Amino acid sequence: MIVCCKTNNWLLLPDGQPIYAKANPGKVNFSSQGIGSIGHLTGEMFKLQTGVDIVHVSYAGTAPSLTDLMAGQVQMTFDAPASVRPLEHARKLRVLATTGADRDPQAPELPTLIESGLHDVVAMAFFGVLAPAGTPACIVGKLNAAINQTLNSTDMQAAFAKLALRPKSARHGTFPHSLPLNCKDGLPLRVQQVLNSTDPGL
Repeated sequence: MIVCCKTNNWLLLPDGQPIYAKANPGKVNFSSQGIGSIGHLTGEMFKLQTGVDIVHVSYAGTAPSLTDLMAGQVQMTFDAPASVRPLEHARKLRVLATTGADRDPQAPELPTLIESGLHDVVAMAFFGVLAPAGTPACIVGKLNAAINQTLNSTDMQAAFAKLALRPKSARHGTFPHSLPLNCKDGLPLRVQQVLNSTDPGL
């Protein structure tokens, strides 16, 4: 995920402190691709860790979210690199940081939020392949081998690179065990609060 804005005046991050947003509670809006989306939950985690009062504005997808960001209707967003980087290159948006644990090798010039001082804000979208419970181990093994072979192919690596995605092969049975690692420091409770809320401003 990437943190971006129309201009960085809304969100300066010296030592991890968003100065304008802290000095002007409730006056900075952040857009997302929809309630419960990765962009929404990343924004809520950002609020938790910084203590800023920024207002969530939900959109029906990435395109209208970024359109209103470029038009200045909202001030910041958290979105995927593949959606944001072309607009950055066209100088329509300014990218401030990435939300991964490490710098993105496809955008090494961008600092992480960790490097900006927000040590507990790590958010990454990921995809995995799951099979129904009870699938025979031999079938799972064959699927795993075929998927890994495809992921490691030159063509697939190039296709993922265009989408700013980093494929990672894994042995079958290991992927589910990595899921709890994405829940840190009370975030699951906040996620539950967000998803159970009927407030359109969340």
